Amino acid sequence: MQNKNIAYELKISENTVRAHIGNIMRKYRLQNRTQIAIIFALHAAPPSLRRDLANGGGYSTTAAPRQALVRNTRVPTAPD
Repeated sequence: MQNKNIAYELKISENTVRAHIGNIMRKYRLQNRTQIAIIFALHAAPPSLRRDLANGGGYSTTAAPRQALVRNTRVPTAPD
């Protein structure tokens, strides 16, 4: 998501978004926004999936990874 869209959704300035993202990256020693997204997705994932990933194993073929990780929500974008 772009800073502009985040700012629009939260009703804050783009500079504030940039500062917060920078602070998150610095605090958790991350290199880019993709890493932020991965950490958040893992944190929001069900405990059973996190446990499976932490153990180095995948998930069983009977599990529904798409349901566990993907939530099809629409995010409105900021007007241009």
